[in-house]
Amino acid sequence: LEGRLLQLQELNGFGTHSEYLPAVIAMAQELQRYGVRQAGEGDMRSLQICQRLVNGLNQQLLQFDFKNGPLRVKYDSIKYVVRSLEDTIFELSLQDGEVPV
Repeated sequence: LEGRLLQLQELNGFGTHSEYLPAVIAMAQELQRYGVRQAGEGDMRSLQICQRLVNGLNQQLLQFDFKNGPLRVKYDSIKYVVRSLEDTIFELSLQDGEVPV
């Protein structure tokens, strides 16, 4: 994991704007699953990378004015992904006696 999201321009014509945003949002949901699974295996570093990437993505998506529709519903799911990753980090920090980052 690098913890960096490729920009549309870096995809060299693979995909359009209308495909990129839904794919990025779906990727955030997959990062939640991956991060929680890695946390279960004791890999806090990967979980924290996922959390930082999803938080950054959420900050960028806040700049968009999504109208009501399927993309808005997908965007709204990001809030739950952010919360889930934060909760997982917090719960693990309580078990380990560490302060969450």
